[in-house]
Amino acid sequence: MPRKAKMVDGSTGGGDRSGSSHKKMLVKDTLLPDTWKGEAPQVEQTIKDMNTLNKKVDQALIGYAHFDILANKSKLRFGDWNTQPLVPSQVKMLLNSFLIDVVSQFNYSYGIPLVVDPSTLMEGMYSTKGDGSGSHHEAKKAELLLELKLKDGLPSDFKLAAAGGQHRLYALAKWYDIKCKQLDEWKWEEALVLLEDADTISKDVINNLNKRIKPNMKTLEGVLACGGQWLVVLYDKNKISKQLGLHISRNEMKHVYMESPMEGLIQIFRAHCAADKTFKDITTIAHAKGTPAKQRELLKLDYVWDIMSYFDSAGTHFWHSDIMKFGDFYNTMLSSYGGILAYVIRKSESRLHYCFNTLPLDDTDVDALLMSIKSNPNDAASTTVLRGIYNSLKSASPVVSAITSGIRSIVDECFIMFFGDAQASNNFANPTSEEWVIAFAQYSNTLPIKFKELVDSLTSRGDLGVDDSDIAVALKTCSLKVQVILACDHMSQDLPSFPFLSSSLFIAMASHLKVIESALLKFTSWWLPFIYWASIFPREWSPGSATADMFHAIMAHSSYIPQRHSNVCDQIVTIVFEQYPLFLNLTMSLRKITIPPHIAKQMDLLASFGLGPTSATKSRVPNDDDDDDGNLDPSENISDKQEDPSDGMPDSCKEHALCRERERREGAPLPLLTEGGSGCHFDLDLVCSW
Repeated sequence: MPRKAKMVDGSTGGGDRSGSSHKKMLVKDTLLPDTWKGEAPQVEQTIKDMNTLNKKVDQALIGYAHFDILANKSKLRFGDWNTQPLVPSQVKMLLNSFLIDVVSQFNYSYGIPLVVDPSTLMEGMYSTKGDGSGSHHEAKKAELLLELKLKDGLPSDFKLAAAGGQHRLYALAKWYDIKCKQLDEWKWEEALVLLEDADTISKDVINNLNKRIKPNMKTLEGVLACGGQWLVVLYDKNKISKQLGLHISRNEMKHVYMESPMEGLIQIFRAHCAADKTFKDITTIAHAKGTPAKQRELLKLDYVWDIMSYFDSAGTHFWHSDIMKFGDFYNTMLSSYGGILAYVIRKSESRLHYCFNTLPLDDTDVDALLMSIKSNPNDAASTTVLRGIYNSLKSASPVVSAITSGIRSIVDECFIMFFGDAQASNNFANPTSEEWVIAFAQYSNTLPIKFKELVDSLTSRGDLGVDDSDIAVALKTCSLKVQVILACDHMSQDLPSFPFLSSSLFIAMASHLKVIESALLKFTSWWLPFIYWASIFPREWSPGSATADMFHAIMAHSSYIPQRHSNVCDQIVTIVFEQYPLFLNLTMSLRKITIPPHIAKQMDLLASFGLGPTSATKSRVPNDDDDDDGNLDPSENISDKQEDPSDGMPDSCKEHALCRERERREGAPLPLLTEGGSGCHFDLDLVCSW
């Protein structure tokens, strides 16, 4: 017999036959679920369990002491509770941390837990836990703790059970060896100075000895005097159960936010700026590798420091852009085009600063001048007046705080609007390109309108210059000054046809120049002999991008007209963008051939700087397996192997001869070198006309 079908309310047909409906009762309307009053805020049960274990650990705490873990390495036993084997990569990371962030061996947070029998310790050679609270903060100052000593008569195979710190021990040993080697190097430098003739030694050498060598030696000797001392936390072996042993030996497993590489670079930069320091005060960390070493490598470069100064003054506009990933930023800054990027950024940001100052301008007069020049480009009178206004804006003190995030966003928005398409980006900053000229004209017309709309919006809300009247004046006249700056670009050599600085400009320029990276490297090699020519470069000057080195060489030229240096740099940058197709062809050609190194031999490199073979190279014993890269037989004369290009020439022109010889070998034109007065020079006029 088939089962009865259920009704809609869940009952069967054989229930109530009286026809009355059955009302459903919900569980929430009954006393089935338990009820309770609201509880006070509380932590999770896991935290409560951890706190319970911590209280038991505190009860087992004996005290704190210093312990030479290097000298007593054989007396330490690891693995009773944490069986993790030694991981070399972790040791390297700890070592790098010690070198960069210094060793904090007396920090309670990094103390090594030792589970010991109190009867094996000498009385009074450790500090107790104080008031019985067990808190690390109640112990005496860490660096004043006593050194732990064991009682005499212990078995020869006696071991102290360490509940952690194995990787710290091995990293400390490597760190100690490195510091000993550094001290030996300083002592060697000191010995060289002390053996000099006191009558002929220079004052600079003595200052270097007293202000650099000896202070560093003193610091290292003090650091190494601590030996392998490390803070240890002593626990009573009789009170540490297996559960507590596992608890104190447990490494941190929860997620901890780690500083990103780019964040670290910015923070180091800001910390030095806050202390009124510059790139000259950045010091490298001996033997440090990886990201920290690269961060300091970047900050030691003057042009990178300038870029970061401009970026940091703009708030988060640049730091939050796509290119601000450390790997990309590092590769870009050290590439052959990094110097051009830095140069254009400085110029573009300066032009934006010209538009924000308290210099008063009359709208009617400026509009009349612009209209007059637009209708008649040969109007000399109007051009002269407008040029005077332009020069006044350049010399006025900028109100940088007026360049708000809204202004930056408008500049970036206009760049994307008019230069974001492929046609304009492929002809970037090329004033001979019709696509770029049209896009730049639209950009020049739209940007002042956008600025004026922003200022009107701020005025209507009553937010214009609430706290600073200078900001209000700068913002009210910024749209008019933008028109003047952009209209006068063609009147100067100050990189005309370049937009104002924005994050999109930086990204577009980097992408555009990356294509011709190898051609720029070849192009800038013409200036290499002059990089260290001038004495203005300090000993600590760090070479970086090839184009940055080129600009250094140009700025170090002995011309008595400083403006010429800047004009030459402007023209070189303009050539790169105007003749971009030629650089592109050169790049394609370089891919088809194998380019020999510019300096193939050590002797050539030394000779280019007017230096001869050192005593080390003279006494060097030849090796049958040596190749030609700087490994010359000391018994042979250089001229016996190859023709000396400087034979029969004065010593002052040997650099010039070497350049000509390299021209002959590589087939590269070198039209910029001329002989003069005290040596060989490159002619700035030839650079301009080339």
